[in-house]
Amino acid sequence: MSSLSLKDILDQPADRQTRTQNLKEYLQTRRFSLYELHKKGASGRHIVRELTGLTDELLTGLYRKAVIQYEMTSSQYIQEGISLVAVGGYGRRELNPFSDMDIMFLYQPECKQAAEEISREMLYQLWDLEFTIGHSVRTVEDALQIGFHDLTARTSLMEARLLTGSEYLFQEFQRIYFQKVVERDKSRYVSELLEQIKKERGKFGSTVYILEPNIKRSEGGLRDIHYLQWAAFTCYGAYSLVELHKQGHLTAHEYNALTEAQNFLWIVRNEMHFHAGKSSDILTFREQKRLAEFFKYNDQPHLLGVEQFMQQYYRHSTAIHQISSRFIRKTIPRSFTRKVLDKLIFKRVSPCFFVTLYEIRVDEKKRALFLSSGEYVLKLFSISQIRHLPMSEEAVDLLRRSVEFRDVSFFRSPECHKTFMEILSRPGRIAPLLRLMHQTRVLDTYISEFGHVNRLMQYNQYHKYTVDEHLIKCIEEAEALAKAEGLLGQIYKEIKRKDLLHLALLLHDIGKGRGGDHTEWGVEISKKVVESLGLSEDEGGLVVFLVRHHLLMSHIALRRDLSDEKVLLQFARETGQPETLKMLCLVTYSDIKGVGPDAWTDWKQSLLLELYQKTMEALTGTKTQSSEKEREESILKFLTKELEKTYSPEQIRAMLQSLPRRILFAMEPSKILTYLLRITALQSDPVLVDVYRNRERGLAEVTVYTYDSITPGIFSKISGCLAGNGLQIAGAQVHTTLKGVVADSFQVYDHDTEDIHFEERWARVKKNIREVLTGEKNVEALFQSRITGHLQIAENILSIPAIVEIDNDASDECTIIDIFASDKQGLLYVITKAIFELGLSVYSAKIATRLDQIVDVFYVKDSHNEKIILPERLREIKEKLLQAIDTYCK
Repeated sequence: MSSLSLKDILDQPADRQTRTQNLKEYLQTRRFSLYELHKKGASGRHIVRELTGLTDELLTGLYRKAVIQYEMTSSQYIQEGISLVAVGGYGRRELNPFSDMDIMFLYQPECKQAAEEISREMLYQLWDLEFTIGHSVRTVEDALQIGFHDLTARTSLMEARLLTGSEYLFQEFQRIYFQKVVERDKSRYVSELLEQIKKERGKFGSTVYILEPNIKRSEGGLRDIHYLQWAAFTCYGAYSLVELHKQGHLTAHEYNALTEAQNFLWIVRNEMHFHAGKSSDILTFREQKRLAEFFKYNDQPHLLGVEQFMQQYYRHSTAIHQISSRFIRKTIPRSFTRKVLDKLIFKRVSPCFFVTLYEIRVDEKKRALFLSSGEYVLKLFSISQIRHLPMSEEAVDLLRRSVEFRDVSFFRSPECHKTFMEILSRPGRIAPLLRLMHQTRVLDTYISEFGHVNRLMQYNQYHKYTVDEHLIKCIEEAEALAKAEGLLGQIYKEIKRKDLLHLALLLHDIGKGRGGDHTEWGVEISKKVVESLGLSEDEGGLVVFLVRHHLLMSHIALRRDLSDEKVLLQFARETGQPETLKMLCLVTYSDIKGVGPDAWTDWKQSLLLELYQKTMEALTGTKTQSSEKEREESILKFLTKELEKTYSPEQIRAMLQSLPRRILFAMEPSKILTYLLRITALQSDPVLVDVYRNRERGLAEVTVYTYDSITPGIFSKISGCLAGNGLQIAGAQVHTTLKGVVADSFQVYDHDTEDIHFEERWARVKKNIREVLTGEKNVEALFQSRITGHLQIAENILSIPAIVEIDNDASDECTIIDIFASDKQGLLYVITKAIFELGLSVYSAKIATRLDQIVDVFYVKDSHNEKIILPERLREIKEKLLQAIDTYCK
């Protein structure tokens, strides 16, 4: 590496390539020394400032060289005609190792040609050095125009900092820019800023507690501090956090919290950039795990090191978001009209509170009374909810102070409990109020166990929020049903005690993070909570039941055969009452929906509602043999009418007699008709493959019709063909007629929704399936060639131990195998191949992928078409399946 100084490199005569190589070596050496300081524990601020200084040094040197070269070939003296200006994050002196940097060449009109030539020379050199750089060449008037009309440019130019060149020109720009742009319309700017924040939230996450945040732009990230600074500069003329603190716009607590959080995020971002060798801002699960090791967090019995690291992240991001949001709201100037109305139109609604047209406030003369009792604290939330009015900033600040040094005894009164349950009974604004309760520590103090799940992450890709946010999100999803159409909306409207439903949702996962079964912990905690709330035995018992069984309905709907009478009767006995079933259905829906935007699907909804309706029929006595018979007759009548167009009565009778009764209730009549028609077509072609494309969901449904005698292990071989063609299976179902015809359906991800070669691609898949089932091609060879060739199987960084459970109680006819494992393309083939090699036949299957995990359920029989009973045989099945999964997933 070169030992030359930057000045020596720039001053010595050398060709462009040599100079570029010397500069690269110089920068690499300097950056490496900063990396070493970073690893030894240097503050984020120090590294950021040093990186900025290094960049300043480089740009100043390049500018000096470019100016000298220009003046040597031109008679024009340009020292006072051009300013090199850092803007945006670079202007703030906040460069991370691979941050983009933005510069502006500010020039006097008579120096236009010089500015363009100098900028061109510098930019070519910076691009050679692989900098990512944004640039502009502007006069003062240009900057004023773009600053006034473009919000992004306006904020970037507010942060302008002179690097080198004309100090007079730069000062003149700052004076005019502040006067004509910054001071021109403060309220419009703050309003536009709020709109920008709203758009940013929609793109990068509208909650602090998203599990893979963008540390710069997600809620609570570094950008929130920038928003605060932009609003502060516009409204107060002060920019730095320390200056805002000195002027009294930030309290000591706020200033310390912000600077500590900012430094933490800078360290994290520096480490991510240094490690990646490029700009990197997404805190992926992989990065979280690596950063936890960097910060030396060790796994604890009930809390992983990565979970401790993320709790630290959420603590800081929460502080940033709350302080920034409060600060910006305070900068919004009240109109003269509003000030007048606030003084003239207000109404006292409690000894402590009065309301205006815009908000609810705490009477300054009654602050001591307000802070003396938890009853007034909860009453403030209740009035806000009833009146549909936000609390004033002063009221929220008081809330924080009112509970900061309190414990649960502060809220231990019948009036508190009554008010809290009333809040939970009014759909519409429950979730926002609970979030505010959580942010102000009211909820954590009132239900002390809630503090344990505060900022507790769930280290998997299935959940998208921390546990505390998930619990509130579930209530948000439930109360949204008040305005929803359809059966779920109807069920919600029929619930008599919505407060108990919402309380159960608030508590259903509260046992997480304690080790062992989170449901059992949740039950114990729920018992304490309902007792402290003074609920009756029946009321409390219902809440505890919902917490205990919050996973039961999804377990049955997604993993069991809903045409099995035994399954339905057992579930009906468990729920007992129609109202309980309604609540459990909504708990199940909300729990799945509250996981993340992609967790709830049409398939899950259809299964959940099918289970609900069948169970409700059993509980209310409407499910009788006669009603089932009527439904069966109705389906057969529909099928007969359609089949009469083509087939004789004898043919129709034979076709219908081949259908197992369970298929009549497991499939839609139109699908049964297609099923029968395709089965009949098998007489001329032993393998038929249909593909239906669902562009909207990015799925293709593949159904294979054939005879079960064509080859052993049909389900497994089709799975291998799909995996061998690079297709990932999202779900699957198996149906077999009484005459030995199978119809296996697979839902596969089809990401190339606009692929013009769709027909060609699927023709190849169909051909492979036919060749494998007819023995022309070996499925294992197809699968292995794809695995070792083109198939890209991503490493699952959240790998979970595989679990195989065997259930011999839920079905009278089959042994049920439940398999849980990390998802990996081709795994279904590996599992079904192992089942086939064990001599088992798949009678029915439910295959589901939950983002990063598979939940596969197989109804199997042995070679004698019977359940597997012998314990040693069951143990062998379990061991062989685990071995096959572990071997493939290593």
